[in-house]
Amino acid sequence: MSAKGLLVAKSLKRYGKRIDQRTPARHRLFSRIRSNVSADCIIKTDENRHYIQSIKHFFPGSVHHTYLGRKSSLGGQGELKKVGFDPIFSLNHTCAVLRYRTSRLIRRTWNTTKKKERLSLHLALVVLHHNLSLKFLPNSTG
Repeated sequence: MSAKGLLVAKSLKRYGKRIDQRTPARHRLFSRIRSNVSADCIIKTDENRHYIQSIKHFFPGSVHHTYLGRKSSLGGQGELKKVGFDPIFSLNHTCAVLRYRTSRLIRRTWNTTKKKERLSLHLALVVLHHNLSLKFLPNSTG
């Protein structure tokens, strides 16, 4: 994904123009999960226009619903102010927690990964820690 925001100039100077690999990655993902998804499934996404063609191609019988992502705002003591119902909140929250726990993915940082394999290993550790932590929750049945 191309750099954007306040650090564009620094990013371009340091790394050069980035190749956008989102579409091929999305196609690899969809081709992997296609056999595990019902032909008449309901797919819910944000309003990213790039999803439309990929979903039509890989899941032709599906129903695709798009939702405007809502920006949360922090107020006072750091609590999240309610901005109404957001149907994709749980996905966005999960991604935010993953970014938070994976230092290489924290936004607004120069802590980067140079090799995909190292990022993959780091993500595996974060997922393992998360899953092991779930065992010790009061409501867990393990």
